[in-house]
Amino acid sequence: MKGFIEFKLLRGPFDEEGGYTLFASHTTWNAREDFEAWTKSDQFRKAHGNAGKSKVDYLGHPHLETFEAVEGTHITAAARPAA
Repeated sequence: MKGFIEFKLLRGPFDEEGGYTLFASHTTWNAREDFEAWTKSDQFRKAHGNAGKSKVDYLGHPHLETFEAVEGTHITAAARPAA
């Protein structure tokens, strides 16, 4: 997939009161245009072909939120100053 960098599935803690666990998928792309092109591709349709067919109960339909990196704020372990 052009522009794709990484995917992570994040799992939050189990909410005892509500009886659910919140999950979030996180992808990183070179450019917003690359992500948008992927959402219109056959690869996207194949990857989401079984959506809604799971036996898992959902609280609602997934909600898409997109973010852009703030320039100059990316820090890696190799870039941190020695303690």
